[in-house]
Amino acid sequence: RAERLQNLSAALTRAVTVGDVADVALKESARVLGSATVSLCLLDDDGKTFTTLAGSGVPDDLAAAWRRFSASYDCRVSDAVRTRLPCYSSSRAEFVGEQPAMIELAARLGVESSAAMPLTVAVAGFGLPS
Repeated sequence: RAERLQNLSAALTRAVTVGDVADVALKESARVLGSATVSLCLLDDDGKTFTTLAGSGVPDDLAAAWRRFSASYDCRVSDAVRTRLPCYSSSRAEFVGEQPAMIELAARLGVESSAAMPLTVAVAGFGLPS
């Protein structure tokens, strides 16, 4: 565990832009979780739309199709942000829920389970003590 944290810290030290930080987060998350696919969904300032940063394993056409989506969309990411609690799916059926559009997504990504974790960031002094 200490080695993983050390690797993450070293990678973040080299990150200069928000995109660099997101790239590190995506790569390290996939490695630590042993996941074939990961993505980072950022809630826009207006709180109404997510912008998705797709990590490795996500086909370009799916990344483009899900680049932006409504925060009101019925999915685990929206649930996690709305409740501020982790949302887990232990099966593909649970991941898909009542959304037909999620069927193709789950099939193409090979989703068998998922986790959506809400992360919050203090805007003032991003990364700095206030």
